[in-house]
Amino acid sequence: MKIMKKSHIGIGVVIVIVILAIIGGAVWRQQKHSKYMQSTTPTLFFRGGGSSFHAEEHMVNAAKKAGVTSTVLRADVTNNGKVTLHGSMHKGAINPIVEVNYDNNRQLDFNKHGEYATNVVKALQKRYRITKINMVGHSLGNISIIYYML
Repeated sequence: MKIMKKSHIGIGVVIVIVILAIIGGAVWRQQKHSKYMQSTTPTLFFRGGGSSFHAEEHMVNAAKKAGVTSTVLRADVTNNGKVTLHGSMHKGAINPIVEVNYDNNRQLDFNKHGEYATNVVKALQKRYRITKINMVGHSLGNISIIYYML
């Protein structure tokens, strides 16, 4: 009789350990896969002066490799402010990135930077009906963001 009770207790302990291991594994797996914010809001990358979208390739490729996003577009902006979008963004794309590329990468008219950034946002709004954006700037790229906000 005592042996039977001990084996039932042992089996119960093993079952509890297995259940805890399964729950712990599920929690760990969820945390591992959700360490990045999941959002459909596009992030526009504005690079520094004298540079091109190639300057952001390392960062963008790292984001793709880490599974943060699989959607990357490029917005080329001519000297007169015309925007051409390359690539596509499907509805519900997670963490889409837009690399902003000015043809005149040495433009020092800060008002033009604001116009260019505004034109990129308007082009994205027109094509993809976006209502929110994130903006990241490096060096002179921050001028685009500041003058866009002004």
